[in-house]
Amino acid sequence: NMENINRTLSKLILCVEMENWEKAEMFMETIRQLTEGAPREISREILRLKMAVQKENYEKVAAQHKLLEEKFAAGSSEMG
Repeated sequence: NMENINRTLSKLILCVEMENWEKAEMFMETIRQLTEGAPREISREILRLKMAVQKENYEKVAAQHKLLEEKFAAGSSEMG
């Protein structure tokens, strides 16, 4: 599951960099589904990422993406 989340996050950031916000929202929905049942802290960060995508705010999306990648890397052994 972590592999799917990381792959989808990578696709999301690529869409954002190409300013394809519609496709980014599709990937964001996939990420949200993949992280259902995640710890509350992760869920909050996912929600922040989703709002940044909806607002088409590249800087916030990039910052949230980096933060989530770090959290997933740190907690990947815990989350499986």
